[in-house]
Amino acid sequence: MKQPMLALAFSFLFTGLGQMYNGQYVKGLLFVAIQLVNFALIYWFVGLITAPAFWLYALLEAVGTADRLRAEQERQQVLSAGEGAPEAQSEGTGPP
Repeated sequence: MKQPMLALAFSFLFTGLGQMYNGQYVKGLLFVAIQLVNFALIYWFVGLITAPAFWLYALLEAVGTADRLRAEQERQQVLSAGEGAPEAQSEGTGPP
């Protein structure tokens, strides 16, 4: 089960690691590449704005995705646990 705080920690260390933790490897590699370009842009001072902004976006995106994945896994567990239980019939709804 994905832990949002662990995704946050990975993204905090370096942009894209949280996405990779969530199983989104292509997105994670793309985020790493974008952040490397942002670091190169620091030379022209543009990266001083884009690098922290993209880092914050990646943090929030990783946490949101991990939370969504965890909720989906919990819902699947509840649904699969309920499949084996017999359904109770209410009075008056059965055959005559």
